[in-house]
Amino acid sequence: MPKLNLLPTERAFLSFWESKRGGRAMPRRADFIAEDLSGWLPFVHLLRPINGDEDFEYLVYSTRSSVNQRVEMTKRRVSDWEEPRRHRALTLYRTVILLAAPVYQALPERFDMDTLWFTRVCVPFGDDSAVTHILTLLTERETGAVTPVPPTPILLEPATSV
Repeated sequence: MPKLNLLPTERAFLSFWESKRGGRAMPRRADFIAEDLSGWLPFVHLLRPINGDEDFEYLVYSTRSSVNQRVEMTKRRVSDWEEPRRHRALTLYRTVILLAAPVYQALPERFDMDTLWFTRVCVPFGDDSAVTHILTLLTERETGAVTPVPPTPILLEPATSV
């Protein structure tokens, strides 16, 4: 398993998610409000799965991504992307659904004439039977500061009963 180079803001994001779990496998979407995310709002996507993991709808699409890509994806679907972005996004979000656990990814992305590096920390929300939402934190990294990491589970301490 690749070594994950989590930044303090990514660790804080995971701590936020962990604090909302309440001993469950994952918190429910109703366990947080937008104000809880104030420090991360420009850098998060909130998605909901469509037909299991067939597709995903962006309920919130990060301001930072909208500016970089000059596209607004709120209320649009991952399937609206062109390849290879569509494939990479579907693979990432399907991994979160499959594992029902936090997942990390690092990869370069092409924007106009530049290549930017991003890490993503994706956390699931739902109930014991299914993931209903995915919250993704995007962090832009220095070129060369990270190596590519495919969707990889983030190992946390097991949830304990309350």
